[in-house]
This record gives sequence, C-alpha cells and structure tokens, in this order.
Amino acid sequence: MKVVALLKRLLNNKTKVMKNCKFILLIFLAVLLHFNSNAQTIFTSDFEDWTGNIPNEWFGVKTNIEIDSIYQYSNSAHSGNYSCRLQNRESSHKRFTTQALSVTQGESYNISFWVRGKGKIRVGLFDGVNWLYNSYIDVNSTAWEIHSQSIVSGNTATDAEFILSIHSTDISLDDIQVDDVIITEGTVNNLSIYEIQYTENSSGDSPYNNQSVKTTGIVTAVSYNSFFIQDEEGPWNGIYIYSLNFASSVQVGDFVEVLGTVMEYENNTQISNLSACNILSTGHNLPNPNIISAAEANTEPYEGTLVQVLNAVCVSLPNQYGEWIINDGDDIKIDDFLFSYTPSLNYTYSITGPVSFAFGSFAIYPREVNDIIEVNNASGKFEIDIVKVYPNPSSDKLYISSSKNIDYILLYDISGKMIFYNKADTNFFEIDLNKYAKGNYFVKMVFPDSEVVVKSVIIK
Repeated sequence: MKVVALLKRLLNNKTKVMKNCKFILLIFLAVLLHFNSNAQTIFTSDFEDWTGNIPNEWFGVKTNIEIDSIYQYSNSAHSGNYSCRLQNRESSHKRFTTQALSVTQGESYNISFWVRGKGKIRVGLFDGVNWLYNSYIDVNSTAWEIHSQSIVSGNTATDAEFILSIHSTDISLDDIQVDDVIITEGTVNNLSIYEIQYTENSSGDSPYNNQSVKTTGIVTAVSYNSFFIQDEEGPWNGIYIYSLNFASSVQVGDFVEVLGTVMEYENNTQISNLSACNILSTGHNLPNPNIISAAEANTEPYEGTLVQVLNAVCVSLPNQYGEWIINDGDDIKIDDFLFSYTPSLNYTYSITGPVSFAFGSFAIYPREVNDIIEVNNASGKFEIDIVKVYPNPSSDKLYISSSKNIDYILLYDISGKMIFYNKADTNFFEIDLNKYAKGNYFVKMVFPDSEVVVKSVIIK
C-alpha cells in the first residue's frame, strides 16, 4: 500500500507529474506484476538518469559493448524522455549488462522490456559461474513492442549480472532502442513433456518458449553436450536437452528431473540453461519407438521422440557432414550426431533413433549400430516375399517358413537388443515366445548367400 500512497502524492503534485510520469509507469507496472503473480521486483530501469554516456545501474563488469555504441536516445521513448540506443552491427553478439545483483540457485527470473528498431536481442544472465542465454528475438519495427523472457539461475551469487545481448543491428532504424526494463522473481512451470511440446501453432514453437520449466523423463540418448528425454510413448512426448554441464552425468535409462528454460534454437524446441538435473532413478526400460513413416518423421509431433522407420532405401550417401538420406516413399535425413555409419547406396534399412530439427530439416539420430538394421542383399534386391512369418501377432509360437534354407535367425526387441539367436540351416523354424514380454519385435533371417530379411512381429 506504500506504493499506492506514493502514486497519490505524485499525482497531487502537478509540478512533478511530467517529471515523474515515467517513474509512475514503472511503479504501476511493478504493482501489476506484484498483484498478478506475487512477483518480487529486483530491478527496474527507465533510462531517464545517465552519467555521461552510461545509463545509471547499467554497464556492469561483464559488459563488452563499447561505450561509444551506447546512446541516450531522445527521438523515441516508450515513456518519459529517453530510451537507450544500442549499436552492434556485427554478427557476433555484444553484452550490455546490469550492475551486480543477487540471485538464488534454482530461482526463475522474468525479464520484461520494451524494444524497437532493427536487429536481434535476447536476455541472459551471468550467475557468477554460468553464462545463460535465451533465444534471440528479431526486431524490425518503429513501434514499441514488449517482450518477456525467463531464465533460471544455476548458482547463488551477489555479483550476478543480467544481460541484454545484441547483434546485427541496422542503422536504417537507428539500431536497437530499449526502454522500461523490469526484472522480477518468476515462477517455474512444473509440466509434462507433452505440455511443453504440444502446439497448434504452425511455427512449431512451444507455448512455453522462453519460460522456466521443470519436467521429468527417461534419458533415451546422450551426446557430449546434450541428451534426449521422453516420458511416454507417442507423439509430443520427447524433448532435446542442451547442457554441457549435465550431459556427462546422465546415462541412457536414467529417470531425470530437469530445471531450465524452454528455447527455440534454430526452430528446434529444447530445454537449455539448466540449473538442475537430478537423477531420480536408473536402469529404466526405454519407451518403445514410434514406428512411423519418413513423412511422419518430418513433422513436429515426433521431434525429440524415439522413432523407427522401416524398410527405407538409402538414396543418398553421407555428405561432408555425415548426413545421408533414406526413402520409403518420402525422404528423411539420417544424421551422424550420435553415431557415424556408412550405408550402401540402394540398400534397404530400418532406422531407430530420436528425431531432431537442425539446419533446416528434421533428421533421425541413430545412437549405435543396433539402431541401423540392413534389410536387403548385396545385389540391392529386397526379396521379402520369400519368407513368411506367422501368426502375427502371436502369444505362443512364431513360425518361419522360406522357399530356401535360412542360415541364421535372430530376434531383436524394439530397442535393437538381440534376445534370440539360432543357426537354423532349415527352411522352417519355430520360436517359443512365452518367455518374452508383450510388445514389438523384429525377426532377422540371414541366408547362405548373405541375403537378409527383417520382419516386424508383435507379441500379444
């Protein structure tokens, strides 16, 4: 109520109204934030007070934008007399930071600001240890626009600095101008992966883009700087986690809880800026891959999820980036981000792995050799009709018959693990399925002439 009283006093003093109108606006916005979300305001800046070429409460020690690229701007302000013009016409970013502020590990902070001009801008945080950044916002307007991004601190510190990161500003609109910055303690959204991923927006962007979230899932794939998690089978239930700090501490099968910020990096939905990654338990079975077509693998619902595309022909060998293409009527790219493999042109493969979006297209990321099953012979002919596998589905016996002798028979579970092997040397064989769990499997037949046939089977 002290804030309300202050507003009344200022409004009753007519000589101070114009001088303090911008201050009133900032307080009013802070009051709205407080009453709407119980948020604690930790920083406000209206860019009205300057010392030389520097706005008060800015130009922290982590600032690396040049002083002569910071201007007190009077041509346009969101409110009051001045805004702050920032110039960086290079493609590499420059930081404009606050003076030191206190932050708490695991706490979410919401940074709202008004902006106009032309260029790219994002908010970030140096929390005393970690450099944390959100995704860039493209600005190209003479009208003032409000934007808000959230970030979770990975450390408790008294010397933290919040960051405005800019690049590619353009003189045609006087670079970028910023005004009325407010930083408040935010809230962390506790969500399922489905809630984070599901969208009806044609852009594919998460509805929680640039917001702080906490979610859980089973680790399905790991690289040196990132990992994938999934909490259920089906579309929308997987997501990519980018974290150099935590990727080395998790393994496939771990059930983890992550706390970070949802970002759209090059149109790929991910959780970044992790402040925590807690391993809740280990050794879990992975969700079964979604068995889909290449066309479906090229769609937003399967981004981040484990998928399997069956019986697709290699139509393009690896390029200089290790990417190759399979086709089952539609193309899908296979990426070597997790595992490098050299296929044979015109051979048929069944491919398993998480889907991600990078460099303008979707791709499947095989994790190991068992994620790539070759299903044709050296001549390139896919002679699947010579083998019959029945009944399918089955709960008891699986029978395999062929017009010629089968050399080896192998059974794989949906993760690609071999669970049965037999040197058959016969054209008729049966497998007892009673000891195997219900689910999707693959039976692989190898013939003496090196021909290979793979068929999908279901144990019910």
